[in-house]
Amino acid sequence: MINQTNTITIKLEIPIKATIDFVWKCLIEDIGIWWRKDFYSSSKTKIFKIEPFVGGRMYEDYGNNNGLLWGNIIVLDAPNNIELKGHLTPSFGGPAINFIKLSLEENEGITILTLTDTTFGNVSEQTKEQLTSGWKMLYEDTFKKYVESNK
Repeated sequence: MINQTNTITIKLEIPIKATIDFVWKCLIEDIGIWWRKDFYSSSKTKIFKIEPFVGGRMYEDYGNNNGLLWGNIIVLDAPNNIELKGHLTPSFGGPAINFIKLSLEENEGITILTLTDTTFGNVSEQTKEQLTSGWKMLYEDTFKKYVESNK
């Protein structure tokens, strides 16, 4: 079996009725509250965390220094954008490397969250569809509702 290297890119733009500073706070500080439990990789996951500094981790904490690393922060420009580099293991559709960028831009009380996920490696159209569906559930549904109901 020969594995091909492919590149897929997903881009979503989500308007949120809140200021950029509030959206940023929710995105970074409240991630353990709004992140969907059904997105956890394990029943051992106690909380989802993000360390808001370059080199910081976005990860699931299982406790006792165990967990799953989703990615590391490679760019942080608060409150405008955060970029992460992660790995997609074979059990999650890889092996592949992905780069995720979350950008915020405010205009007249509406903040546009733009999510761009570029993944390259052993990925397929099915992987792209699954990732797109997951990002939509997480950000267009869960995150947006969380922010707008808590402002």
